[in-house]
Amino acid sequence: MKNNDLADSTPLRKRAWSINTAIFALFFMCSFSAFSQSLSNPNIVKTPDTKRLYLKVNPMSVLFGPIPLTSEYGLRFEMVVNHRFTYQLGAGYLNKTLILQSALVEDTVQSIWDDFHFPGVRVQGEVRYYFVKARSGKNLNDYLSPSGLYIALHASYATATFKAKTVTLPKEEWTNLTVSVLVGAQLIQKESVGIDAYFGLGYKNNTATFTDYRSRTRNTDISDVYQDGLGAYLTSPIKVNLGCNFTFGLL
Repeated sequence: MKNNDLADSTPLRKRAWSINTAIFALFFMCSFSAFSQSLSNPNIVKTPDTKRLYLKVNPMSVLFGPIPLTSEYGLRFEMVVNHRFTYQLGAGYLNKTLILQSALVEDTVQSIWDDFHFPGVRVQGEVRYYFVKARSGKNLNDYLSPSGLYIALHASYATATFKAKTVTLPKEEWTNLTVSVLVGAQLIQKESVGIDAYFGLGYKNNTATFTDYRSRTRNTDISDVYQDGLGAYLTSPIKVNLGCNFTFGLL
C-alpha cells in the first residue's frame, strides 16, 4: 500500500459524508449500572424494591457515530437514584459507518472503502434532574418513574483509527471530546417503553493525527478534510445536541 493512500481517500470521505448528512442521526448510547433503595426501618412493612434500570437505544447511531464516518454499537443505561435524580453510563464500539456499505454508495466507491476500517471506542456519562414529573401518583412506580422534563449534564469521549485492513501504517487517529448541558422530555408508558427527546449546547474538541509508514506523525487539518460548513463546525468548540432515544424498562 502506498503511503499516500489515506490522503487520496479524502475526496471519498467528503463524498461519503455528504450522504451521511442527508440522514438524520445521533448517538446510539448505552452502558451498564444499577442501584437500589429500600426502607431500612425493620418495624414497618417493607415497601417494594425501589431499584430501577432503563435501557436507552438510538438506532440511528449505527449510521452516524460521534466521529465523522463512523457507526456506533453500544449500550447505555439510565439508573434511578431517587424521584428526581438519575445517572447514565455508556460504552460503545465504533467502526466504519454502515452507509458506506449501503446501496446509497456506488459499487466502485464501496470497493475502495472495503479496504479500510475505522475501529474505536466511546465512553459517556450523564446526570439528570427531573424538575417536572409526568406522573404524580401515590404509588411507588409513579413516584420513581424517570418520566417528565429534565435538565442534564452529559460528557462523552471517543477515539477511532482510520487505516487499511492489511497494514498498521499509515493511519489516522481521531478523538472526540464533548461536555454539554441538555434539556429534554422523557415519557414512559407503564414502566416498560418510552421515548426520550432532548436538545442541548456545549463544548467539543475534535482532533486528528496522521502517522505515515515511517511512524512520523503530524496533526491533520480537519477543515481541509471536510470543507464547506462541515469542516468549520467540526473545528468549532461549540457542540449542538439534538436527538431522540427509545427507553426500555429492565429492572
